[in-house]
Amino acid sequence: MSRFYKQGSCIILGLLLVSVINSNAQSKINPELFKQNWPAWWIAAPNGSPDGFGVYHFRRDFNISKVPLSFIVHISADNRYKLYVNGKFISDGPAKGDLPHWRFETIDLAPYLKTGHNVVAAVVWNEGKYRAAALQSYRTAFILQSNDSTTSFIDTNNKWKVLSDKAYQPAPISRKEAGNYYFAIGPGLKINGADYPWHWNEPGYSDSGWTNAKQIRHGVPRAGNTYDIYAGWQLVPRAIPSMVHRKEKFKKVVRSSNNSLDANRFIDGKEITIPAGSHVKLLLDQGYETTAFPVLDISEGKGSRIKVVYAEALVDSAGKKGNRNVIRGKHIRGYHDLFMPSGGSHETYESLWWRTYRYVQLDITTASQPLVINNYYGLFTAYPFKENASFASNNQSLKNIWTTGWRTVRLCSHETYMDCPYYEQMQYDGDTRIEGLVTSYVSGDPGLLRKAITLFNDSRLADGLVQSRYPAHDEQIIPPFAFFWVAMVHDYWMYTGDSTFVRQKLTPIRGVLEWFERHIDKEGLLGYMPRWNFVDWSFKNGGVPAGGRQGNSSILTLQYVYALQLAADMNDQLGRHETAIFYRNLAEKLGKAVEKLCWDPDRKLFADTPKMNEFSQHANVMAILDGLVTGKKARDLMERTMNDTSLIQTTYYYRFYLFQALKKTGLEDAFFKELKPWYHMLDLGLTTFAEQPEPTRSDCHGWSSSPLYEYLTMVAGINPAEPGFNRVNIAPHPGMLTDIEASMPSPKGKIELTWKKSGNRWIGQATLPSNVSGIFAWHGKTIELHPGSQRLEISD
Repeated sequence: MSRFYKQGSCIILGLLLVSVINSNAQSKINPELFKQNWPAWWIAAPNGSPDGFGVYHFRRDFNISKVPLSFIVHISADNRYKLYVNGKFISDGPAKGDLPHWRFETIDLAPYLKTGHNVVAAVVWNEGKYRAAALQSYRTAFILQSNDSTTSFIDTNNKWKVLSDKAYQPAPISRKEAGNYYFAIGPGLKINGADYPWHWNEPGYSDSGWTNAKQIRHGVPRAGNTYDIYAGWQLVPRAIPSMVHRKEKFKKVVRSSNNSLDANRFIDGKEITIPAGSHVKLLLDQGYETTAFPVLDISEGKGSRIKVVYAEALVDSAGKKGNRNVIRGKHIRGYHDLFMPSGGSHETYESLWWRTYRYVQLDITTASQPLVINNYYGLFTAYPFKENASFASNNQSLKNIWTTGWRTVRLCSHETYMDCPYYEQMQYDGDTRIEGLVTSYVSGDPGLLRKAITLFNDSRLADGLVQSRYPAHDEQIIPPFAFFWVAMVHDYWMYTGDSTFVRQKLTPIRGVLEWFERHIDKEGLLGYMPRWNFVDWSFKNGGVPAGGRQGNSSILTLQYVYALQLAADMNDQLGRHETAIFYRNLAEKLGKAVEKLCWDPDRKLFADTPKMNEFSQHANVMAILDGLVTGKKARDLMERTMNDTSLIQTTYYYRFYLFQALKKTGLEDAFFKELKPWYHMLDLGLTTFAEQPEPTRSDCHGWSSSPLYEYLTMVAGINPAEPGFNRVNIAPHPGMLTDIEASMPSPKGKIELTWKKSGNRWIGQATLPSNVSGIFAWHGKTIELHPGSQRLEISD
């Protein structure tokens, strides 16, 4: 809770500057800090619970005669922190990771200092047993290390002051509030303004009643020469920029239990007064789903209670969402925060962690004093991706899918990728593979994908398998998701050409693939595999296909073949030829076993198991991607796969692989027909794309953003011909479109294409970066592409 009323514009400006400052400061890290333990101490409240729920404020006052040119510090905390200098918000973190790779932020404080008295302050919190599943923890603590001896007086030690803030209590989420779904994001908060130390982070505040911090142990850099078995946290630098924070207004108040109130006034920063002794409910619509810190500025209202409920959608009496734009006959259901003002002027309340919502309800009960709402808005937060790609055509409805898809993947991209921002905020291999492709090709920034690959590598178990979601404080294994970690590394390599990074992952990939090799049964298929062998929600048995538990699943075996082929490609081009040959031979052997045991000559389809009693699109899509059938046979199989409605159908997640099979068989024009589920979601008023067909749990699921990748790589047909886009292949497939314009960022620069039908000819222009060449292909004809712009013209 910061004094946003006085500092709002400074905070927003400060947040925009942080990523730049962080980047510049990062390059100035003192290398000596990585050779030995840090002089700074991890510190904590003397009487605070080391692992229970708690919120703590730390302060260090100091005087300087002159503001230095730079004042670089390194900050971290367990579990989370927000840093302030002279009352201004500067940084938050640490970026999510695990204990052996505990991130710290590097910030230059100089722009926020002044001559004379200064204060550096931090709020640190740990939600204990209630904390989000994605957060690991050793114990509650805070550390700040100066970059060199000239500023070492700021290092955390027992000279720092600390206060345990009793204003905060957890508001655990009930099963009912979560719609009886799995919920893993941590608790809501109860904040009692009467107990809150207002202005605690400002220079004029007196901390005479605070205690001196307790020293826990020195900071231990992971790369240091010293080894401390009791380190708890092994410190590594943050490798991604700060999250963006941007002010956004609510769209409108759509329902009020007190019609005499002009409730929309406070959305525009104009105060409204809730009378004393009243109970008012205000339902707000953001207009679209978002991830933000909602900021509530209020005055007076002593004894009031403000319950704030957050939801992706409203539900009817049967718990169904229906059209997301319709509110009539519906109510809100979701997790909540509870604020209890002390009666002061311009008290500003916000949760410590951001919230996900389209709809927000303020349930206000006042006591003997009226409550004044001065303002209510959100600070949007997400990874700072920029939309550097574009796609336009003569079909405007395709643009609606692009806009909604980009919002979807943005809300699922923070310090890690996430399956969904409302229910879990967990990074899963299967989801992340798709999210990483979309964000890399649309933004040109593969940094978050690189971090995801690194984190999953860090998650490896002793048997070689990577975990299915990471970071996490509880282990979960979905064995088939490990295949898509291998694919993720290949995707990153093809986009960036970063062979050094990819080469480091070849040995871990070998460990993953060998785990599955040990599970091949005597029939030549993958046999029994423990844990949760999820493939797609279309399979009723928890997403697990036939044979997924007991063994002999053609789908899982073909996914293994898929990963082996990608691994062979990387090993071959990076000099490990014998390994590549082994992978290809094993892939061929497995493929032949699937063909022998699971091909039904009557239906001319691959069955899900040798029992031939269950058939799915999934098995046939994977057979095509793995090359078990090629040429006309593959094309015919793909057409049967799309047209046979008796097959178990791919849902939004696995339709990504169906799209890839369309490319492989030359049926790209069918892509537009396969977008029907996305149009249906738009018709339902969704502003992000959902986890699965109705009834769905999550209204925002990153894996459903895959059409954006296809717009660029299938419809516009822009693909790397070599890792890193040293050469490019452009083969557009506009289908019924007569006009497309696309541009996308590559590591070499922007690639642009226009392609328009004019009579019986197609005319366009391709523009490549200065050091990139390639080929343009159209209906069997090819044109050599050179760097720069070139006119294209081919008769149809």
